[in-house]
Amino acid sequence: MKNKLLSNQTLMNEYTNLVMQSLLICRRHKRSIDEFDIIEWLNNFEPSDRDDALRLLSMVDYWDDSQIIEGYNERIGYLLEILPKDAIVYTLPIGDFGKSGTSMIYLFRKSQNYSKNKHIFKLTKHERKLKKLKGNEYLLFIDDYFGSGRSAVKYYNHSIKNIIPKEVNLHSFWMPLVSQKHAEEYLTKHIPNSEVVPWKTVEKAFRRNRSPFGSYEKMKSIRDMVYKYGSVLEPEAPLGYENTQGFTTFSYGSPNNLLPIFWSSRRNSNGRRWRAIFPRFSKDKIQSSKEYRKQTAYWLGLARSLDSEVATLFATGIGYDEIHDFEFKYIQRIDFRLFALIRLKRQGRPLTVIYQILGIVESDYKEIVQEGIRRQLLDRNGNLSQYGEECYKNICRKIILFQKENEIESNPNFEKIYVPLTFRGIT
Repeated sequence: MKNKLLSNQTLMNEYTNLVMQSLLICRRHKRSIDEFDIIEWLNNFEPSDRDDALRLLSMVDYWDDSQIIEGYNERIGYLLEILPKDAIVYTLPIGDFGKSGTSMIYLFRKSQNYSKNKHIFKLTKHERKLKKLKGNEYLLFIDDYFGSGRSAVKYYNHSIKNIIPKEVNLHSFWMPLVSQKHAEEYLTKHIPNSEVVPWKTVEKAFRRNRSPFGSYEKMKSIRDMVYKYGSVLEPEAPLGYENTQGFTTFSYGSPNNLLPIFWSSRRNSNGRRWRAIFPRFSKDKIQSSKEYRKQTAYWLGLARSLDSEVATLFATGIGYDEIHDFEFKYIQRIDFRLFALIRLKRQGRPLTVIYQILGIVESDYKEIVQEGIRRQLLDRNGNLSQYGEECYKNICRKIILFQKENEIESNPNFEKIYVPLTFRGIT
């Protein structure tokens, strides 16, 4: 069947297009996701919607730590240019420490301009410390995304407005990394003596005449598709919080402005839990680690059945069936861990995340790396070797082709996968 399918030019064109798009998307997202993640996520959608879903995914802006630091660094530099030399700027995250606020403050502090000007920017954990301000200071509120501006205004009214003495008239700066124009207008209208200083300004995904999807008809078609799924996943905000239609996510999590089809984990209309590709909540991230391991085991098991070279590399256990008198290979724990490590390294995951996802400690990591070096899948520095890269790409291609040929969805019980004897009349 395989040879006949490979000779089917239409099918092969579809397959090649899917592989190429997936590779480009993974590269665009700094390897925070890989081809397997994309396949899992696409399986949320009806087959007729998957091309549009893939197009949507290709347009999401993923900000890694280095970009976030760069953004804060540039904006701090801007403030240093316009503020008096002796200015004191009390700096707070919008939101709670322990949530995204902690990540934002951490990355803010990593910027070069902050490191050189710590005496100017006073990081403040608690709003109550603002009671002592006299009026010659400045306020700086940092955030990652302003979609509507309403959350920031609500935060100001509930947490800041009544703390600052009424006779004190402070100038406040609001520094999101990304902002929509109407959010800036809303905030400056409702917060006195305020100025929004975003690094990037963006539009709604489906704004008429400014959408990246071309004609109005095409834009509306994709928007309707997103709304169809979003209205089930997040009925109160099917196109993102306050209909902000966001297309931006960050290394530490997704804002609620992002389209819910990317981050929701609720059940869809069929009662199945939606597979998030950019998880938003901690519980989803923890669950994602478990699913990552289960999913990786599935892909490895499937790849073993499709490719003899994979069986040699990643199925090193040898067993013997005495009843039927034959020897067989099986996947050992070290095989699974090594394959998972290769996948994580290819995604560019930091070491702390690798430990978390695999549930290992430093000594385990060193053992896996040494085994990878022995099998020539990793180089002496523990990085993915050229041979390891090619092996991984080959596995991805074969799995994607298998999925395409058989039109199956991912199944963690990979040993129970049914491979049809015929497909579309081909045997």
